[in-house]
Amino acid sequence: MATHAFIATTQGLVAVNNLYTLPPAVANSTVTAKGFSQPLPIANNYHNFVKLGSGIIEEDFGEGTFRIDLSDEINQGQSWQLGFYLAHAARQCGILGNGQPQPGDRIICATGAINTAQRSVVEVAHVAVKIEQAKGQLAQWQSTCSVLFLLPEANREHITQVQGVSFQTVNAPEEVGLYLPDPAGIRPMTTNPVLSIPQSPQKKDVPIKTTNYWVLALAACFVVTLVGWVMWQWQGYEAPLQASPNPQPQGVARLADNKVDAAPTVSTPSPLTLSLEAHYGQSCGEKQTDTRPIPLNKQVFSPLLLSTNLCRINILHSNNVAAVVFIGLAEHKVILQQLPLANLLVPLPRGTGKKRYYLAALTALPDEKALNRLRGDFFELASPGSLEASDVEKMLASVMPPFALYQHTLNGE
Repeated sequence: MATHAFIATTQGLVAVNNLYTLPPAVANSTVTAKGFSQPLPIANNYHNFVKLGSGIIEEDFGEGTFRIDLSDEINQGQSWQLGFYLAHAARQCGILGNGQPQPGDRIICATGAINTAQRSVVEVAHVAVKIEQAKGQLAQWQSTCSVLFLLPEANREHITQVQGVSFQTVNAPEEVGLYLPDPAGIRPMTTNPVLSIPQSPQKKDVPIKTTNYWVLALAACFVVTLVGWVMWQWQGYEAPLQASPNPQPQGVARLADNKVDAAPTVSTPSPLTLSLEAHYGQSCGEKQTDTRPIPLNKQVFSPLLLSTNLCRINILHSNNVAAVVFIGLAEHKVILQQLPLANLLVPLPRGTGKKRYYLAALTALPDEKALNRLRGDFFELASPGSLEASDVEKMLASVMPPFALYQHTLNGE
């Protein structure tokens, strides 16, 4: 099943027909239309949107230059950015379609600009017009494909319902991942390239010259003698306990019985702590919102009512937290958010009903392969909503650095 990315414009939907990496000799990323070679006026802006330093595409999906070919021209503005980010995310998962949906495929339309410095999706103009213009094109697929429309949270009030179309809002570009499948073994779109662990170059075996054997033998004898002398001097010396690969830090709670585990005696980091703040406002595009702390009891944050004026939830963290992992049970999603940042955004689960999720504070960045495996495990679960904290802890303990686990629930209206 392919996922087709469409950019919502005031002239109608524009499909992403192709997206691929250019040869290393090509310096700039580019945007074209209908397969022709002439770059569109937004090509330079797209290049800046891609490159490290000014953009976020290389940061999130790996370095390179790219070409996006569209079904029609987009000549101005920045509202294409959310759709282009979506296309890169789908390509990274190996599911990006060619803009010609077939029965059973997934269609995602998007409009939204991205503040790359703050990694936030910001308000755009003419959303109602874009939705209206998209209706005619979407009508041909609504009965055979799933259709999703993504737009900024700040544009929520501009949504006009369309039969057969699901509308969702996002605050940050990585929230796009909540609406894409994440099968095991595929490098997820939220993985930052800096998480890749470089492999040390293999050293060639160099034969030891015969004349060096006596030198090595004498050195070995000296080391053995020195170690024996030190052990004799320190009689009664006891070897330290062997630290486990993933020791549990202080403050990690088994939420199933609300008991705090005893702290390990060795290699225990100082307590990892998180706190949450909910931001409310009549319009989520406001610069100033009403901020309320969310109380914590035994690693469980108090539930919040999911309402239209709940704009975002921020995470505040202790200095020894290196990263936070968002584990969305209903969404089958595991999203890594790397520190340091002043605060982190919690993707808001959408829809009605009870939405329970976990936040894991990590002492270090996880291994990329381990993170992929964890994502795959959650994606393949038939009913992740039934998982208790003890189950999540077991899954994390096998692949994560030392962590502290927190639970939070959003209750739908």
